[in-house]
Amino acid sequence: MKRNSSIELARIMSIAFILLSHFSLWSNWDLSHQGFLNYGLTMIYQPIGKFGAYVFVLITSYFSLKKDIDPMNYEKKQLKHSLITMKEVWFYSLLIFFITWGSNILQPTIWNAFKAIFPFIDHEYWFVTTYIMLVLLIPFLNIVSINLDFREHFTLLLVLIFFDSLSLIHNYTMSDYLASFIVVYFIGTFLKKYLQKLQQIKSWMLGVNIFFIWMFEIILMVVLFQIGHATAGIRFTDKLLAFDGATSIFILFLRAKSFHNLIINKIAKTVFAAYLLTDNPFTRHFVWDHIFQTFKFQNYLWVPIYGLICIGLIIAVTFVIDTIRSKFFQHIERHLKKLNLKI
Repeated sequence: MKRNSSIELARIMSIAFILLSHFSLWSNWDLSHQGFLNYGLTMIYQPIGKFGAYVFVLITSYFSLKKDIDPMNYEKKQLKHSLITMKEVWFYSLLIFFITWGSNILQPTIWNAFKAIFPFIDHEYWFVTTYIMLVLLIPFLNIVSINLDFREHFTLLLVLIFFDSLSLIHNYTMSDYLASFIVVYFIGTFLKKYLQKLQQIKSWMLGVNIFFIWMFEIILMVVLFQIGHATAGIRFTDKLLAFDGATSIFILFLRAKSFHNLIINKIAKTVFAAYLLTDNPFTRHFVWDHIFQTFKFQNYLWVPIYGLICIGLIIAVTFVIDTIRSKFFQHIERHLKKLNLKI
Protein backbone atom coordinates (compact mmCIF):
# COMPACT_ATOMS: atom_id res chain seq x y z
CA MET A 1 0.00 0.00 0.00
CA LYS A 2 1.36 3.40 -1.03
CA ARG A 3 1.98 5.84 1.81
CA ASN A 4 0.06 9.11 1.79
CA SER A 5 2.71 11.72 0.95
CA SER A 6 0.73 14.37 2.82
CA ILE A 7 1.42 12.49 6.06
CA GLU A 8 5.00 11.79 5.01
CA LEU A 9 5.42 15.52 4.44
CA ALA A 10 4.19 16.05 8.01
CA ARG A 11 6.87 13.60 9.16
CA ILE A 12 9.58 15.54 7.30
CA MET A 13 8.28 18.82 8.69
CA SER A 14 8.25 17.45 12.24
CA ILE A 15 11.96 16.58 12.13
CA ALA A 16 12.75 19.86 10.33
CA PHE A 17 11.03 21.73 13.18
CA ILE A 18 13.12 19.82 15.73
CA LEU A 19 16.32 20.66 13.82
CA LEU A 20 15.33 24.32 13.53
CA SER A 21 14.78 24.47 17.28
CA HIS A 22 18.27 23.01 17.77
CA PHE A 23 19.62 25.76 15.50
CA SER A 24 18.21 28.25 18.01
CA LEU A 25 19.01 26.24 21.14
CA TRP A 26 22.49 24.83 20.54
CA SER A 27 24.19 27.60 18.53
CA ASN A 28 26.86 29.45 20.47
CA TRP A 29 25.08 32.81 20.54
CA ASP A 30 26.71 35.64 22.48
CA LEU A 31 23.78 36.47 24.76
CA SER A 32 25.70 39.12 26.68
CA HIS A 33 25.49 41.56 23.77
CA GLN A 34 22.05 40.67 22.43
CA GLY A 35 19.16 43.10 22.47
CA PHE A 36 15.57 41.93 22.45
CA LEU A 37 15.38 41.94 18.62
CA ASN A 38 18.54 39.88 18.15
CA TYR A 39 17.46 37.46 20.85
CA GLY A 40 14.02 37.07 19.26
CA LEU A 41 15.54 36.38 15.83
CA THR A 42 18.09 33.84 17.06
CA MET A 43 15.52 32.04 19.20
CA ILE A 44 12.68 32.29 16.69
CA TYR A 45 12.66 28.56 16.01
CA GLN A 46 12.94 27.39 19.62
CA PRO A 47 9.16 27.06 20.24
CA ILE A 48 8.53 24.88 17.18
CA GLY A 49 10.85 22.12 18.38
CA LYS A 50 8.15 20.64 20.58
CA PHE A 51 5.60 21.23 17.80
CA GLY A 52 7.75 18.94 15.67
CA ALA A 53 8.31 16.32 18.38
CA TYR A 54 4.60 16.10 19.15
CA VAL A 55 3.55 15.98 15.47
CA PHE A 56 5.96 13.06 15.00
CA VAL A 57 4.30 11.25 17.92
CA LEU A 58 0.81 12.21 16.72
CA ILE A 59 1.47 10.47 13.39
CA THR A 60 2.38 7.25 15.19
CA SER A 61 -0.51 7.54 17.64
CA TYR A 62 -3.12 8.30 14.99
CA PHE A 63 -2.26 5.24 12.91
CA SER A 64 -1.68 2.95 15.91
CA LEU A 65 -5.31 2.64 17.00
CA LYS A 66 -6.29 -0.91 16.06
CA LYS A 67 -9.45 -2.57 17.34
CA ASP A 68 -9.35 -6.17 16.14
CA ILE A 69 -5.92 -7.26 17.28
CA ASP A 70 -4.72 -9.16 20.33
CA PRO A 71 -2.65 -6.86 22.57
CA MET A 72 0.16 -9.40 22.94
CA ASN A 73 0.41 -9.95 19.18
CA TYR A 74 0.39 -6.20 18.74
CA GLU A 75 3.15 -5.90 21.35
CA LYS A 76 5.32 -8.32 19.33
CA LYS A 77 4.92 -6.10 16.27
CA GLN A 78 5.73 -3.00 18.31
CA LEU A 79 8.81 -4.69 19.75
CA LYS A 80 10.00 -5.51 16.23
CA HIS A 81 9.43 -1.89 15.20
CA SER A 82 11.34 -0.69 18.28
CA LEU A 83 14.29 -2.96 17.51
CA ILE A 84 14.53 -1.54 13.98
CA THR A 85 14.67 1.98 15.43
CA MET A 86 17.19 0.92 18.07
CA LYS A 87 19.49 -0.62 15.44
CA GLU A 88 19.48 2.66 13.54
CA VAL A 89 20.28 4.59 16.73
CA TRP A 90 23.11 2.21 17.63
CA PHE A 91 24.57 2.42 14.14
CA TYR A 92 24.77 6.21 14.16
CA SER A 93 25.83 6.41 17.80
CA LEU A 94 28.81 4.12 17.22
CA LEU A 95 29.62 5.60 13.81
CA ILE A 96 29.73 9.12 15.23
CA PHE A 97 31.78 7.98 18.24
CA PHE A 98 34.50 6.43 16.08
CA ILE A 99 34.55 9.28 13.56
CA THR A 100 34.78 11.99 16.23
CA TRP A 101 37.37 9.96 18.10
CA GLY A 102 39.45 9.38 14.97
CA SER A 103 39.19 13.06 14.00
CA ASN A 104 40.25 14.27 17.47
CA ILE A 105 36.92 16.03 17.87
CA LEU A 106 36.22 13.87 20.90
CA GLN A 107 38.56 12.82 23.68
CA PRO A 108 38.05 9.06 24.24
CA THR A 109 36.93 8.29 27.78
CA ILE A 110 35.20 5.33 29.38
CA TRP A 111 32.06 7.43 29.91
CA ASN A 112 31.96 8.55 26.27
CA ALA A 113 32.39 4.96 25.09
CA PHE A 114 29.61 3.88 27.46
CA LYS A 115 27.27 6.57 26.08
CA ALA A 116 28.02 5.47 22.51
CA ILE A 117 27.35 1.79 23.24
CA PHE A 118 24.28 2.47 25.38
CA PRO A 119 22.74 5.63 23.87
CA PHE A 120 19.38 4.99 25.56
CA ILE A 121 20.80 5.10 29.09
CA ASP A 122 21.76 8.76 29.01
CA HIS A 123 19.12 11.49 28.69
CA GLU A 124 20.87 12.98 25.63
CA TYR A 125 18.64 10.96 23.28
CA TRP A 126 15.48 11.66 25.29
CA PHE A 127 13.28 11.97 22.21
CA VAL A 128 14.03 8.59 20.67
CA THR A 129 14.15 6.83 24.07
CA THR A 130 10.76 8.20 25.07
CA TYR A 131 9.35 7.40 21.64
CA ILE A 132 10.38 3.74 21.97
CA MET A 133 8.86 3.59 25.45
CA LEU A 134 5.57 4.90 24.06
CA VAL A 135 5.63 2.49 21.11
CA LEU A 136 5.91 -0.42 23.55
CA LEU A 137 3.03 0.94 25.65
CA ILE A 138 0.67 1.55 22.72
CA PRO A 139 -0.92 -1.95 22.58
CA PHE A 140 -2.09 -1.53 26.18
CA LEU A 141 -2.98 2.16 25.93
CA ASN A 142 -5.11 1.20 22.93
CA ILE A 143 -7.34 -0.87 25.21
CA VAL A 144 -8.22 2.33 27.05
CA SER A 145 -8.63 4.46 23.91
CA ILE A 146 -10.92 1.98 22.17
CA ASN A 147 -13.32 1.78 25.09
CA LEU A 148 -13.71 5.52 25.69
CA ASP A 149 -16.58 7.47 24.19
CA PHE A 150 -16.19 11.11 23.08
CA ARG A 151 -16.96 12.67 26.45
CA GLU A 152 -14.77 10.24 28.40
CA HIS A 153 -11.86 10.59 25.98
CA PHE A 154 -12.07 14.40 26.03
CA THR A 155 -12.24 14.46 29.84
CA LEU A 156 -9.21 12.17 30.08
CA LEU A 157 -7.30 14.54 27.79
CA LEU A 158 -8.13 17.55 29.94
CA VAL A 159 -7.03 15.74 33.11
CA LEU A 160 -3.76 14.48 31.59
CA ILE A 161 -2.90 17.87 30.07
CA PHE A 162 -3.54 19.56 33.42
CA PHE A 163 -1.36 17.06 35.30
CA ASP A 164 1.45 17.26 32.75
CA SER A 165 1.36 21.08 32.67
CA LEU A 166 2.04 21.23 36.42
CA SER A 167 5.73 20.86 35.58
CA LEU A 168 5.60 24.45 34.28
CA ILE A 169 5.40 25.56 37.91
CA HIS A 170 8.11 23.05 38.90
CA ASN A 171 5.67 20.43 40.18
CA TYR A 172 7.10 17.19 38.77
CA THR A 173 4.64 14.78 40.38
CA MET A 174 3.78 13.55 36.89
CA SER A 175 7.11 12.66 35.27
CA ASP A 176 8.29 14.62 32.27
CA TYR A 177 8.94 13.28 28.74
CA LEU A 178 6.98 10.01 28.77
CA ALA A 179 4.02 11.72 30.45
CA SER A 180 3.92 14.32 27.65
CA PHE A 181 4.11 11.63 24.97
CA ILE A 182 1.24 9.72 26.60
CA VAL A 183 -0.82 12.93 26.50
CA VAL A 184 0.01 13.27 22.79
CA TYR A 185 -0.88 9.61 22.22
CA PHE A 186 -4.39 10.17 23.57
CA ILE A 187 -4.71 13.32 21.44
CA GLY A 188 -3.76 11.25 18.38
CA THR A 189 -6.27 8.50 19.10
CA PHE A 190 -8.94 11.12 19.87
CA LEU A 191 -8.38 12.61 16.41
CA LYS A 192 -8.54 9.14 14.85
CA LYS A 193 -11.95 8.50 16.41
CA TYR A 194 -13.55 11.94 16.36
CA LEU A 195 -11.89 14.03 13.64
CA GLN A 196 -15.22 14.50 11.84
CA LYS A 197 -16.70 16.11 14.95
CA LEU A 198 -14.10 18.89 14.69
CA GLN A 199 -15.26 20.11 11.28
CA GLN A 200 -16.66 23.30 12.80
CA ILE A 201 -13.06 24.31 13.52
CA LYS A 202 -12.10 25.80 10.16
CA SER A 203 -8.63 25.30 8.71
CA TRP A 204 -7.97 29.05 8.67
CA MET A 205 -8.68 29.11 12.42
CA LEU A 206 -6.06 26.41 12.94
CA GLY A 207 -3.52 28.40 10.90
CA VAL A 208 -4.18 31.56 12.90
CA ASN A 209 -3.96 29.56 16.12
CA ILE A 210 -0.55 28.15 15.17
CA PHE A 211 0.81 31.58 14.23
CA PHE A 212 -0.38 33.30 17.39
CA ILE A 213 0.92 30.51 19.66
CA TRP A 214 4.32 30.73 17.97
CA MET A 215 4.44 34.53 18.22
CA PHE A 216 3.19 34.53 21.82
CA GLU A 217 5.90 32.07 22.86
CA ILE A 218 8.62 34.11 21.13
CA ILE A 219 7.41 37.33 22.80
CA LEU A 220 7.25 35.57 26.17
CA MET A 221 10.79 34.21 25.72
CA VAL A 222 12.09 37.71 24.87
CA VAL A 223 10.39 39.23 27.92
CA LEU A 224 11.76 36.52 30.23
CA PHE A 225 15.22 36.94 28.67
CA GLN A 226 15.11 40.68 29.38
CA ILE A 227 14.36 40.07 33.05
CA GLY A 228 17.01 37.35 33.37
CA HIS A 229 14.88 34.19 33.11
CA ALA A 230 15.69 32.92 29.62
CA THR A 231 15.67 29.25 30.69
CA ALA A 232 12.14 29.60 32.04
CA GLY A 233 11.04 30.92 28.65
CA ILE A 234 12.43 27.86 26.88
CA ARG A 235 10.72 25.57 29.38
CA PHE A 236 7.38 27.27 28.83
CA THR A 237 7.31 26.14 25.19
CA ASP A 238 7.22 22.45 26.17
CA LYS A 239 3.66 21.82 27.31
CA LEU A 240 0.14 23.19 26.87
CA LEU A 241 0.78 25.57 23.98
CA ALA A 242 2.96 22.99 22.23
CA PHE A 243 0.17 20.40 22.49
CA ASP A 244 -2.23 22.95 20.98
CA GLY A 245 0.12 24.01 18.17
CA ALA A 246 1.13 20.47 17.22
CA THR A 247 -2.48 19.28 17.18
CA SER A 248 -3.51 22.17 14.94
CA ILE A 249 -0.67 21.42 12.51
CA PHE A 250 -1.52 17.71 12.39
CA ILE A 251 -5.20 18.35 11.74
CA LEU A 252 -4.26 20.53 8.77
CA PHE A 253 -2.20 17.68 7.32
CA LEU A 254 -5.03 15.19 7.95
CA ARG A 255 -7.41 17.48 6.06
CA ALA A 256 -4.99 17.92 3.16
CA LYS A 257 -5.70 16.02 -0.04
CA SER A 258 -3.99 12.63 -0.21
CA PHE A 259 -1.32 12.22 -2.87
CA HIS A 260 1.71 10.09 -3.64
CA ASN A 261 5.17 11.48 -4.34
CA LEU A 262 8.09 9.07 -4.46
CA ILE A 263 10.73 11.68 -3.58
CA ILE A 264 8.82 12.94 -0.52
CA ASN A 265 8.29 9.39 0.70
CA LYS A 266 11.97 8.51 0.26
CA ILE A 267 13.08 11.62 2.16
CA ALA A 268 10.58 10.79 4.94
CA LYS A 269 12.25 7.39 5.38
CA THR A 270 15.64 8.98 6.00
CA VAL A 271 14.79 12.22 7.79
CA PHE A 272 14.82 10.68 11.29
CA ALA A 273 18.54 10.09 10.83
CA ALA A 274 19.02 13.87 10.56
CA TYR A 275 18.00 14.10 14.21
CA LEU A 276 20.31 11.22 15.18
CA LEU A 277 23.29 12.72 13.37
CA THR A 278 22.96 16.30 14.61
CA ASP A 279 21.69 15.84 18.15
CA ASN A 280 24.26 13.26 19.14
CA PRO A 281 26.09 14.53 22.27
CA PHE A 282 29.43 14.20 20.44
CA THR A 283 28.40 16.26 17.40
CA ARG A 284 25.71 18.61 18.73
CA HIS A 285 27.87 21.71 19.24
CA PHE A 286 30.35 20.78 16.51
CA VAL A 287 27.59 20.89 13.86
CA TRP A 288 26.38 24.38 14.75
CA ASP A 289 29.63 26.01 15.94
CA HIS A 290 32.19 24.53 13.53
CA ILE A 291 30.41 23.31 10.42
CA PHE A 292 27.74 26.02 10.07
CA GLN A 293 29.36 28.58 12.43
CA THR A 294 25.93 29.98 13.16
CA PHE A 295 27.20 32.41 15.81
CA LYS A 296 28.76 34.55 13.07
CA PHE A 297 25.30 35.42 11.76
CA GLN A 298 23.55 36.35 15.01
CA ASN A 299 23.59 40.10 14.34
CA TYR A 300 22.00 39.82 10.91
CA LEU A 301 18.26 40.21 10.39
CA TRP A 302 18.29 37.27 7.99
CA VAL A 303 19.68 34.81 10.55
CA PRO A 304 16.36 32.82 10.44
CA ILE A 305 16.86 32.32 6.69
CA TYR A 306 20.34 30.97 7.37
CA GLY A 307 18.73 28.52 9.79
CA LEU A 308 16.45 27.25 7.00
CA ILE A 309 19.46 26.84 4.68
CA CYS A 310 21.32 24.84 7.35
CA ILE A 311 18.39 22.48 7.90
CA GLY A 312 17.88 22.03 4.15
CA LEU A 313 21.54 21.03 3.77
CA ILE A 314 21.35 18.67 6.76
CA ILE A 315 18.29 16.87 5.38
CA ALA A 316 19.87 16.60 1.89
CA VAL A 317 23.17 15.18 3.21
CA THR A 318 21.32 12.85 5.59
CA PHE A 319 19.24 11.52 2.70
CA VAL A 320 22.42 10.30 0.99
CA ILE A 321 24.00 8.92 4.17
CA ASP A 322 20.91 7.09 5.40
CA THR A 323 20.11 5.67 1.97
CA ILE A 324 23.58 4.09 1.98
CA ARG A 325 23.04 2.89 5.57
CA SER A 326 19.69 1.34 4.64
CA LYS A 327 21.16 -0.53 1.66
CA PHE A 328 24.03 -1.71 3.87
CA PHE A 329 21.56 -3.10 6.42
CA GLN A 330 19.54 -4.81 3.67
CA HIS A 331 22.74 -6.39 2.30
CA ILE A 332 23.65 -7.77 5.73
CA GLU A 333 20.14 -9.12 6.30
CA ARG A 334 20.18 -10.94 2.95
CA HIS A 335 23.49 -12.60 3.81
CA LEU A 336 22.26 -13.60 7.26
CA LYS A 337 19.16 -15.20 5.72
CA LYS A 338 21.36 -17.15 3.29
CA LEU A 339 23.52 -18.35 6.18
CA ASN A 340 20.44 -19.49 8.10
CA LEU A 341 19.17 -21.39 5.08
CA LYS A 342 22.50 -23.19 4.70
CA ILE A 343 22.57 -24.09 8.39
